[in-house]
Amino acid sequence: MTERIKAAQDIMEVVPDILLWIDDRGHLIDFHPNNHAFLFDREGGSIGLSLEEIFNKEVCDQMLQMGRDCRNQKRLRTGQIIFRTEKSVSKFDCRITPVNEDSFVASWRESTNQISESRKSELIRGNGKVTHVLLTESSLEDAVSKSFRILGKTYGADRIMLFRNQTDPVSGDLIMQLQFEWSHTDVHHRMESLQLSSIPYNPDFSLFYESLENNTHIIALTEDLPPEIKMVLNRINLQSVIIMPVCVRNNFWGFLGFGDCKTPRIWKEDEVTAIKAISLVFGAVIQKHQDQEDLTIARLQAEESDRLKSSILANINHELRTPMTGILGFSEILSEQLADEDTRQMAENIQVSGRRLLSTLNSMIELSQFEAKKALFKLMETKLNELILLTCEPHLEKAKEKMLGFEIYMYESIFSYIDEKLFIQLLNHILENAVKFTQTGKIVLETTNRWDEGKPWSCISIIDTGPGIPKGFHEVIFEEFRQVSEGYNRSFEGSGLGLTLSKKIVELMNGKLTVVSKEGLGSTFTIWLPSSQPGISELRPFTQERDFIPDLAFSPGSKPVHDLPSVLVVEDNQLNSELILIYLRSQCSCEMAQNGEAAVRMAMNKQYEIILMDINLGSGIDGMEATRQILKIPGYKDTPIVAVTGYTMDSDREKILAAGCTHYLTKPIDKCELSSLIACLVAKS
Repeated sequence: MTERIKAAQDIMEVVPDILLWIDDRGHLIDFHPNNHAFLFDREGGSIGLSLEEIFNKEVCDQMLQMGRDCRNQKRLRTGQIIFRTEKSVSKFDCRITPVNEDSFVASWRESTNQISESRKSELIRGNGKVTHVLLTESSLEDAVSKSFRILGKTYGADRIMLFRNQTDPVSGDLIMQLQFEWSHTDVHHRMESLQLSSIPYNPDFSLFYESLENNTHIIALTEDLPPEIKMVLNRINLQSVIIMPVCVRNNFWGFLGFGDCKTPRIWKEDEVTAIKAISLVFGAVIQKHQDQEDLTIARLQAEESDRLKSSILANINHELRTPMTGILGFSEILSEQLADEDTRQMAENIQVSGRRLLSTLNSMIELSQFEAKKALFKLMETKLNELILLTCEPHLEKAKEKMLGFEIYMYESIFSYIDEKLFIQLLNHILENAVKFTQTGKIVLETTNRWDEGKPWSCISIIDTGPGIPKGFHEVIFEEFRQVSEGYNRSFEGSGLGLTLSKKIVELMNGKLTVVSKEGLGSTFTIWLPSSQPGISELRPFTQERDFIPDLAFSPGSKPVHDLPSVLVVEDNQLNSELILIYLRSQCSCEMAQNGEAAVRMAMNKQYEIILMDINLGSGIDGMEATRQILKIPGYKDTPIVAVTGYTMDSDREKILAAGCTHYLTKPIDKCELSSLIACLVAKS
């Protein structure tokens, strides 16, 4: 007896259910009935009978065909046997093993779609582990890699693959693109190495696509598939596959495939259900990662857009302010020196137009900083009274020019947590509007302490006798670039940004801005700021006369020419250089440097008391680098270096001061501001 025959006899002794040893004519050589002995209960025994006599012709034909396939291929063959009687239909999973050239062993196990409770628990635990990994790993690649290892062990699979539907960039055909794969250590050749990572659906896999697109899974033995598909699966040694569609946002995204390389595996119903459940988890996790990628891309695009916007605004800001210095400066000098009234009025008109342009530019820059949340501010407890009076001063003059009254009523000192710079901007915007829109009558500013919403407030109300605001526009006026009168027939000039900025500023300081108005009866805008001193009681108001506000304008002294301080003016724009020379000719002895390198050389050769430093100096080093180098020169450690620049963003100011500049002036240069600063610096020195 050969070793193979001996092995067959050994198998018969240990395998449960039905085991049949059959010759090539379909006759029974031996059998092991287990608990199906009734099938073989024949007078005289069943050995030597044909399968047709024991069962029926259908079973006999199925067995003989499977046996022939098994011997021809010289490999194990699996399938399903259906045994029909008058009373019942039985199904058996069948596995054929060749014994010799004339016989084979058929192992029957009664088919059932059920698995044991312990196996169910094992699948549930495995799916739970995979779900946890997929939801907690930040990297999709790591999550899938770990999940596939767990799934391979849980389901006893030899290969697991995740494919995504994509369009071939060259042919335009729909393809299945391998995204991830895992294989058991006993399995050789990865799909990627066999150039199977990109497979067209058409024509060979078109039926696969139709089924999966309709959310129908595929379970198949490789031997039962069409030759074209069989050829692909044979290259990776797959004998059976189960393929589950993966949907993302309810669209067929791709599929999850499990394969067995050792046996033509028959997948149980509970296993199929569990794999379907995990494919749904994969779809949800892929969608989550896609959403995160979309958000990241959107964030990067927004950041790039914000960066470009900031860069454009910074360049526009600088390029407008630099020529505005010459326009406003020289027109001011002309208006002071021209004797002819008509010509002098023209110069003053240039100033008015220039300052209007400058005001619009300032508003746009402020708005951009608030939108980008780059406005730098620090809230500190501040007494508001003096700050209000100082802010009112220029508006008193404008009201006087229009023959308007301007009255200020104050209660006892009021306090709040504010940023002084932002508060002044806020009050300026409201007062500018009040003066601009009021043609007759007066403007009244009053301060009060009020109790509202369960807490104390410091309130500043600006009341005008202007045209008033229709009720339907009380919200519109706080929108960007909006006014009550708009279009070609609008009544007043301006960008329409003042109230927008005011609302943003007051909200930054934890306050609010309200309006009470009726068309034809004027308006009252009230700034509400949280009081920093609760419990303050109101006192009787007093009237603040106009001449109470001190005149802070600087008047240069009559210092002898030979005592004039030496100032180095670093400026690459010739017009701006000349303007500074004119502004300071009675105060300083100025020397000019047109670039950063020249400024450093001149500072090395002479000790200057003050340096006025432009920042953008064209080619070569900029003003910040020139400042750093000058501060390293002996004798310049404590020398005031005043930045005079068109870069006016809060972030620009911080960078410039951090570079070593001690003071900061924005273009266009204001004559009084420059003269006052120089006088203060000279006095300190």
